[in-house]
Amino acid sequence: MESVSGNFVSLLNEYQQRTQCTVEYEEGSTEGPSHNKTFTMRAIINGQRYPDGTGKSKKEAKQSAARNALDGIKSTYNTESTTSSVQNISNNMTISHRNYTCWLNEHSQKNKLVFKARETTKMDTGNSTQLCTYVCKYICGDREFPEAYGKNKKEAKEAAALCVYEELFKTQNAEDENSNRARRRSEVASLGPSLDRVSLSTADESRSSTPDHNYIAYLNDFCQKNKSVLDFKLVERRGPPHNPEFVYKVVIHGKEYPEGQGKSSKEAKQHAAQHAWSEIRDQIGWTTQSSEDDTSSQTLETSSAETPSKSDSIVFKDSSAVSSPMAINPCASPLDVRPRIKLAPTFQLSPNDLAQVKENVPNLNAHNLTKSSGDQPSHQAIKSRFLDDFDSINPIGKGGFGRVFKARQKLEKKYYAVKIVKSTEKALREVRALADFNNANIVRYYAAWEEDMAYRHESSETTSDSSSGPGTKFLYFQMELCEGDTLRAWIEKRNSSNEHFLERRADATQISRQVLTAVEYIHSKGLIHRDLKPLNIMFGSDGRVKVGDFGLVTAAENDNDQQLLERTKRTGTRSYMSPEQATKTSYDRKVDIYALGLIYFELLYKRVTTHEKKKIWDNIRIRIFPPQFSGKFTFEHKLIERMLSPSPEDRPDATDLIRELDRYSTVLQPDKDIKTF
Repeated sequence: MESVSGNFVSLLNEYQQRTQCTVEYEEGSTEGPSHNKTFTMRAIINGQRYPDGTGKSKKEAKQSAARNALDGIKSTYNTESTTSSVQNISNNMTISHRNYTCWLNEHSQKNKLVFKARETTKMDTGNSTQLCTYVCKYICGDREFPEAYGKNKKEAKEAAALCVYEELFKTQNAEDENSNRARRRSEVASLGPSLDRVSLSTADESRSSTPDHNYIAYLNDFCQKNKSVLDFKLVERRGPPHNPEFVYKVVIHGKEYPEGQGKSSKEAKQHAAQHAWSEIRDQIGWTTQSSEDDTSSQTLETSSAETPSKSDSIVFKDSSAVSSPMAINPCASPLDVRPRIKLAPTFQLSPNDLAQVKENVPNLNAHNLTKSSGDQPSHQAIKSRFLDDFDSINPIGKGGFGRVFKARQKLEKKYYAVKIVKSTEKALREVRALADFNNANIVRYYAAWEEDMAYRHESSETTSDSSSGPGTKFLYFQMELCEGDTLRAWIEKRNSSNEHFLERRADATQISRQVLTAVEYIHSKGLIHRDLKPLNIMFGSDGRVKVGDFGLVTAAENDNDQQLLERTKRTGTRSYMSPEQATKTSYDRKVDIYALGLIYFELLYKRVTTHEKKKIWDNIRIRIFPPQFSGKFTFEHKLIERMLSPSPEDRPDATDLIRELDRYSTVLQPDKDIKTF
């Protein structure tokens, strides 16, 4: 489900006041379990029903319905000017001018070009406030672009990038642009007086006082270089719903900076970042060692740095907090287009526009633009299957292994999880394992492919995050998107609730049984998971338990000669490792049973703090249980004790455990239907 950002209800109210229309909301059906409901609501304007809006709460569903209504209003008036008038309602702020440094980076990535920035300074003896002026110009191959000047390195680089933009596209047909402007003026003149009122009123109100510079980006860069944590604290939200005012302040290392205000949270955060940035510059006595971008070249980023990790686990975050990358039309005039800063290197153009762009872009360096096929050079830019087949790309997880993105398949209009890792033997092993799996309790695998580049989402990664040697290949996994909680989050929520232990006991039994079903299936394929833990177990959109992350999967013992394979010691997550997995190189599938025993205990036992878990965890691993646990969970205590046996031979296998849990669950829950969460 797509997240709704923006107060569309208040925007629709403004439209109602200006056009004197009637707006009503009608509640629809409610679906899903009690703890994870999906609400439906639709907006009715002047008796016309607009598409349903859905959300996890009635408020979110109402916002979604209002957004759908605004979209419907925009589509009613099939002219560019009319669309912009309604869009002004649905956008509280616009970015006043383009970030040409960002555009140049995207252009270089898209066309396999390398633009190097040559930076110098010139003394300015006639200026008493600033002794030098910063000079920058870009060089691509043998071609040099005009110099540009600025008060600091950032301004000079931005001005130089603008020079590149103007040079590359100065041959664009001016007559076509003039005719387009004339057509737009005639369309605006033909609109009715009602829409004129809406357009003029909202255009005035939508003028944003957002700072010209992206101070949030400056602070992010500063905090990354100084290993600090940047946080925005909402101080106050005031004003009527149709005209709210937000107050934010920046907090870095516990220090609070002056407050910033704005008509939207984004605008308020920018003002707060501006105040903080100004104070930081004053404190450190700003010199040429600026935390603005000091890099000397705009080069193609081809990978994400891999940090050695004992466990390749994924920590999922709320994807709704990440804004979608916006498309930029590189042929548009700098004076007329005021787009959002695009965060991903993809140009969403029509085929005709795209062909025109390719014709107008000069071939500055054919060797960087193309790949050769035999002796005949190819003049086709390298394409990405990921960018060709997917849009609405947002990061949802990362680790030492690589990155995971939520992305929508363009043809199917369906969201998937796409995992990107370096193409190693370990990654290929995971692909081969997933390709053979078809089980309701295992994350479903759809496809995999290799590319020369790793997709980089600039909202969450920096240049230092993406580096690798030449010739590196990257593996892309297209998998089922599990947007529910991880089992770790489920455990934490239950630990903080006042739920009766009998209800938790029944749920823990159902979850353990579904995980065991997945493990039984894995073992039946002659494989071992080796890294079972709550973070690698998720809840799918259908409410079922899903086992994922098969980066450490390996072949089990050879049934013909009963010989154990030699394996790597301490491969997995240490706190869930069996004794033999942590200390030996020979072990079998029973290491998964040991990890499941620890997980089953966590599902049942309500602890208050993480410190409490640390105190009892080592005792649990050697089968010393808290007295209150043994007395309250007699059956589970005996079963977990067998699963945690120090000798692998004494541990039951997954099939036996499922059989015992089925017999026990008939006592707890006579209804044998599989429960979803």
